Amino acid sequence: MSTTRWEKERSAWLKARVGHRLGARRRAEQLAVTARQHERLEAGVGDSAFGEVTTRNIFYRSVHREEGAANLAGWLIWTLIWMSATYVLVGPALLIGLGAYGLWWRKVEGWGRMRSMPYFKAAGAVAAVGVAILTAHSLLATEGVARVLVGSLEVWPLAGGAAFLTVYLWLQLVLGLVRAGWRVRAWGWPAVARVERTAATAVQGVELEVFEHAELEEAPHNDAPAIAPIEISVDDEELEDWMVEEQDEPVYADENETERERP
Repeated sequence: MSTTRWEKERSAWLKARVGHRLGARRRAEQLAVTARQHERLEAGVGDSAFGEVTTRNIFYRSVHREEGAANLAGWLIWTLIWMSATYVLVGPALLIGLGAYGLWWRKVEGWGRMRSMPYFKAAGAVAAVGVAILTAHSLLATEGVARVLVGSLEVWPLAGGAAFLTVYLWLQLVLGLVRAGWRVRAWGWPAVARVERTAATAVQGVELEVFEHAELEEAPHNDAPAIAPIEISVDDEELEDWMVEEQDEPVYADENETERERP
């Protein structure tokens, strides 16, 4: 079973902010499709045939702007031109951004939810290091601070194609990290932060201390006032005289009747 990455919450977050952007709508629909696939896997019907229609990709949308064979051919040529120029100029940056994003995406269980700020900080650090190296080399190799920019081109250790390639790759790395940070937000990861904050602010359970059974049994006896026993003492001699006085001769019924009959 594949691991879920809050696709349902991220899709809802994107749909609430999509507006008229077809690219954002497509990403929200793709996340919703993935969330439903996870639900079918949990229900045990993941292998059943199931298809869902989503918004077309950018290539299809760029070509099919107008109907007609001539229009399709013209928009196809235009799409190929601008896409080729884009991949030539920032193609490595797009690949670097995709790779940096995918690395964290795979390690999300161990690294936690994805955030844009680490990528932006890394891009700033790479840019700062490059500028610092260039500036330090210029200051050491030129006379006076006024010739820093001019001297940087003259005394750079690499010349020609090697220098251009070095600067080009350095810029691609910076742009790639920025692109990875943009992808984090574009794929709805801020919704995960909201989910975690909601769970953290939930009402926590209150634990009540329970007294032991022995303490419950002893508490009423300890708190209740003790009742002192009442002792009744009788003098032995008085009890003995009372018993002797009570021991009279027995009276029989026949004798009583005989006495009554006598005149």
